[in-house]
Amino acid sequence: MSERTAVSGDPRTIMTGSVRGENADVITFEDFKKAKLKIGEMAIGMLRAGTLTSPDMQAPLDQITGIQQQIASLEGEIGQKRAAIEVIKAEDQAPKEPTAPTGEPAAPPPQPSASRFCPQCGAPAGAGIFCTQCGSKLA
Repeated sequence: MSERTAVSGDPRTIMTGSVRGENADVITFEDFKKAKLKIGEMAIGMLRAGTLTSPDMQAPLDQITGIQQQIASLEGEIGQKRAAIEVIKAEDQAPKEPTAPTGEPAAPPPQPSASRFCPQCGAPAGAGIFCTQCGSKLA
């Protein structure tokens, strides 16, 4: 049997080996992408280390470095915001201080003076010079 490359029914799969499929290796598109990524990571490492020099690759390397710095900065911000959220959660879970001492009822809201009523609509008048209901001037 001769060694050949055959494409299966799935366009993302390539079979290498015999045409009949005996001892065939299946290479998927995902495998191919992973291999390209690994080569790219190796090239970046070599460019940074100075063991590979290529003027054509310097601009993309600088762009990748800038993106990595932005990611690191944003991850720092995310960490700070998560810490702030945890502080807020802790404050929400802390026991609340009562507004009135326990055992004593809360003070009733202030009542308007019973002796003052609006001459226009008859609503109880507050301390102001105008009626809070109809806006008429109080005497």
